[in-house]
Amino acid sequence: MNDKLNSYNSIINSLIVKTRSSNQAAFEELLELYEPLFKSLVTRYCSSNTNAQDAEDLKQELTIAFYNSILSYDMEQNEVSFGLWAKICMNNALNTQLRALKKRNENPTVALMPEDVDLGVGGEEKSPENELVEKETVRELKTKIESVLSPFENKVWRLYVVGCTTREIAQTLKKSEKSIDNAIFRMRRKLAKSLLTK
Repeated sequence: MNDKLNSYNSIINSLIVKTRSSNQAAFEELLELYEPLFKSLVTRYCSSNTNAQDAEDLKQELTIAFYNSILSYDMEQNEVSFGLWAKICMNNALNTQLRALKKRNENPTVALMPEDVDLGVGGEEKSPENELVEKETVRELKTKIESVLSPFENKVWRLYVVGCTTREIAQTLKKSEKSIDNAIFRMRRKLAKSLLTK
């Protein structure tokens, strides 16, 4: 059983690496492998009174969240499977999208809320140069965060930043909620000290 599971995980990791290298075929294969997850989430979130446009928005959000989960998944750890990681990312993304849709439906005069768009400073579209600088800044920030936190705190951090609750993190890492609360407290203290000092 373990050999079969390890073989499956090896295939998934291989497809993740290829997708990160802009291999469209690998991404499509991952989409096909996780189609049951997509269907279950669509069924769960798209109620009978969801209009066609909102349903399409949710499906697009699912695909984007799935792709982001591929980019952010840590293949060096063994505690969280890719399938669970993808489900967490997709659930959180859809919850955010549903809140935005609800807000728009309650106030139809507002076409897009500020959190729905990202146009950069002054409402201008970002140039490729600015995007490159931002990506480099994010990469440096991520490296600094990882160097400050312990291995366990890094695991908590990855789940915390995608919107998981203390209970969800505890269940995923098989730890008590108290230990997760303590880890979050330590993380905040360490990061505040590290990131606010040069």
